[in-house]
Amino acid sequence: MEQPIQPWTFGEMFERVFRLLGRTFTRNSLIGFLVLLPGALLLVFTLSSFAGALSDLIRDLDPSATPSDDEVLSMFWSMLTPLFGTLILLFVAVILYSIGSLLASLAMARVSASTLEGIHVEWSEALGAVAGVVLLRGLGQSLLLACLIVGILIGPYILLFLGIDTLVLVGVFGIVGAIPVIIWLSIRWQFAQIVIAVEEDTVLRSFQRSAYLVREWWWRTFGITIGFAIVAGIAVQIIMMPLGLVGMFAFSASFADVFVSSNMSDTPSPEAIVSVIRTIGIAYIAFITLASIVSQMFASNYLVVMYYDLRARKGEFASPLREGPPQQGLADDTIMSLD
Repeated sequence: MEQPIQPWTFGEMFERVFRLLGRTFTRNSLIGFLVLLPGALLLVFTLSSFAGALSDLIRDLDPSATPSDDEVLSMFWSMLTPLFGTLILLFVAVILYSIGSLLASLAMARVSASTLEGIHVEWSEALGAVAGVVLLRGLGQSLLLACLIVGILIGPYILLFLGIDTLVLVGVFGIVGAIPVIIWLSIRWQFAQIVIAVEEDTVLRSFQRSAYLVREWWWRTFGITIGFAIVAGIAVQIIMMPLGLVGMFAFSASFADVFVSSNMSDTPSPEAIVSVIRTIGIAYIAFITLASIVSQMFASNYLVVMYYDLRARKGEFASPLREGPPQQGLADDTIMSLD
């Protein structure tokens, strides 16, 4: 049944977040895996390429030789040349993974918001809705926020690294003073991405909209955010623990190969070293990818619930129940009961 959207207590928000998580789990999981998988696979391929290049370098080294300066310089460039392509590929992989993470976050927010309003949106519909202009706006918002934070911190850090006693002290106080400012701005604008995903607003208006919603409710928003972040962190750690154990066993097996190899000769074989690098890297990438998906699923749900709670506190859902499905988009004033 449908009921008016109204302000919730923390307990009601907590219960609604977990029920919403259950309703959106399959769709948001598919979004996370399908969007983040290409970037993760490219990272694994890059790591394998790096490990192979490193193996060749180790194999070519002669520990008993004493090269001249010219030979050392030649060896240095010969070592760097195979790694340049790998570093470029790594940069592309990180960019692709970051964009995929943002796309997944926007699509998950779309699914969570529609479900909260009683509108069923498939994962493919959500991805299609945010994959164009909405994604570009999300990128713009993220870059603007990052530039602002860097701009706040860069001055004190420059003073700190100059090494002059008086300026170092000013830099330290500047960094300490910048921390509460960054926290204040982060809470003030933390719903900008949700506004872009749900309302499809522009970058600048998303900042204004988020600031408007948080105004008069900053401390409440800050406290609830901390509470949900703690709960989400604990839940993610519990979910990720089995994968962590698997990764630890895989590392132990690879390290044992290196230990056996080093006992049979003066130095470990390049193949054993490469095996350790690949095992650690692949396990780390898998862990980070899965942790990112789970974290985004939690974040999309509790931020969407907080977003609708703030809208209700601003009196944006004052109209009575409306029969029938919403006419368009997500701009409805009723909410699907998750009971």
